[in-house]
Amino acid sequence: MADYKTIHGKNIQSLASDLDSSEGEGQIWFNSTSNDYKTIVKVAGVWSTSHAINTARSDFGSATASPASTGLIFGGHPGYTDVTESYNGSTWTEVGDLNQGRKQGGGAGISTAALCITGQWSGNDEQDIVEEWNGTSWTEIADLNTGASAGSNNSTGTVTAALYAGGSRDGNDDDQVEQWNGTAWTEVGDLVGVGGLYATCFGTSTAAMFVGGERPPLGPPSKSPDAEEWDGSSWTEVGNINDARDGMGGTGTVDAGIVWAGVSPALVATTELWDGSAWTEVGDLGTARGYLGGNGASSSSALAVGGITPSASALTEEWDFTSTVNAGAWASGGDLNQGRAQAGGAGTPTAGLIAGGTNGPNFALTETYDGSSWTEVGDLNQSRRAMGDVGSQTAALVFGGKSPPSYDLCEEYNGSSWTEIADLNVAKFDAASAGASSTSALYISGSNPPYTTSNEEWNGTAWSEEADVNTARSVHGGGFGTVTAAIIAAGEPGAGAAAIVESWNGTAWTEIANLGRSTVEPESTGTQGEGVIMGGSPNSGNTEEFDGIGWTEVADMSTGRSGMAGIGPTHAGAVVAGGNGPSNYMVTTEEWAKPQNVEVITD
Repeated sequence: MADYKTIHGKNIQSLASDLDSSEGEGQIWFNSTSNDYKTIVKVAGVWSTSHAINTARSDFGSATASPASTGLIFGGHPGYTDVTESYNGSTWTEVGDLNQGRKQGGGAGISTAALCITGQWSGNDEQDIVEEWNGTSWTEIADLNTGASAGSNNSTGTVTAALYAGGSRDGNDDDQVEQWNGTAWTEVGDLVGVGGLYATCFGTSTAAMFVGGERPPLGPPSKSPDAEEWDGSSWTEVGNINDARDGMGGTGTVDAGIVWAGVSPALVATTELWDGSAWTEVGDLGTARGYLGGNGASSSSALAVGGITPSASALTEEWDFTSTVNAGAWASGGDLNQGRAQAGGAGTPTAGLIAGGTNGPNFALTETYDGSSWTEVGDLNQSRRAMGDVGSQTAALVFGGKSPPSYDLCEEYNGSSWTEIADLNVAKFDAASAGASSTSALYISGSNPPYTTSNEEWNGTAWSEEADVNTARSVHGGGFGTVTAAIIAAGEPGAGAAAIVESWNGTAWTEIANLGRSTVEPESTGTQGEGVIMGGSPNSGNTEEFDGIGWTEVADMSTGRSGMAGIGPTHAGAVVAGGNGPSNYMVTTEEWAKPQNVEVITD
């Protein structure tokens, strides 16, 4: 029998610890500590809320082959709308209207080259008119041979090679299938089942899946669990979905597909994955709905758009089945030598540093962390609290803060001692900080007092004033990112805690989606695309993750607290230490981690 090296051309690595990178997905190694063969695999996919469409609707067509980052939808209900919207990964924009408003029309193609196939308008069921989208406008092209409706998701393919299957057909020929070659429609092999209204079809014009729908027997129409596979010439029944329904979305291939939501007969949020032989239920949508649309070129990434809830919805949810990272969790770490709050933090979870803070009097005390214990090292030159902080365990920067008074002082750490360097332009405290290193930082908003909109950038030599934030506030602990792509969140603008979030693009600040809660003195880390914020006053253990668009609550800290020091620098690994919680000036440390999904190979 061939061994692994013969098949793959390489030996299996022997490692004392597991790989911890997404690059390890599919690789096999031998863990010499646990004596196991291991690999990294994807975790269960999840849906997250994205930006709403401009016109709430159901029963519309979609560019079914378009990646989730570049969607297109058109037509729909209520009424017989002609509105078309295009998605760029962050927002929906209205573009050129259909020539004929309609509902229940099918779709195919991508966001710049799509088909809108048949549909219904003004009481005229089972139309045969087809329009083509060129990225700017719609043009009527060759008609279907047999008019159809009730097939918003019954089609798949591209503008030059598409398939339309089932639907409510003129003449009740509901099992009919037509194939498009870029010029004309040709009737091909019929479905195995009696028909399929409001089903979902995905794949290509020569290799497709047709799933669920209404498949009428001799009595009233029934919700079907049936799935059929197309091989380019005929249909074959394959494994049924677990939840019989119609009005669902779907995308993927004959080997790896996904269907979501629908009517069963109640509205459902169910999502099922197809592996080429069977269906498995996975993570539900956030909102149950039916007769919705969707985009997505694979089962790993998709959009679920609009539908009924039961009223017409503008909701967009995005599916992600690409991550190999487990859900985040908190664990206990080593205690500080000195309990304190409002200290500054820098470094990584296994090579961290905190400095300053208070337990009544203010400290100059600095401690370093090795992933398990804290060690006292060289003190700051000026004791203070509520200052900004960036950098690493051997090259850190703290700036501003108060004792009182408010300070404009900036100190740099070289791994053994602190040195005072160039001052800030505006003395302040309780401001947010962001930056990639001790030579690149932002110090944002805060109080000097009163609250200020001031934003300063450090270039390794001097501080310069940059564009102000929109809302002045005390926002200590609520900043993360870089000097060209930063986030500030929460804080106190003067009338209690806030949930306000602003995003920085290197030039200007823009308000974006609020946190799920209002809070003051949290801690945070990450990038503009992937961040995490935790804790805050009133002494909360709440943790929320940011995906570049919105916030999702995840696992809480075991001890609620505010005013703690935080160490990053990524959303996947952080340390919080000290702060105020059940008791003031805590010594406890908690560690946040999102490890790779490592599995033991058992056969």
